[in-house]
Amino acid sequence: MKRAQSKELNNQSATDIAPLDIWNKKYRLKAKDGCIIDNSINETYQRIARPVRSG
Repeated sequence: MKRAQSKELNNQSATDIAPLDIWNKKYRLKAKDGCIIDNSINETYQRIARPVRSG
């Protein structure tokens, strides 16, 4: 299993990893080549909030 190396996934307890794993697999923005675009959950929130705010 390939895990993204981000500040969220480093040094977390087992109970903290499950939600981060779901975010990483389902919601984190990645380029077609697999490069990570959203480096944190906060970046995901900001990316989603921009169009909603201007909407």
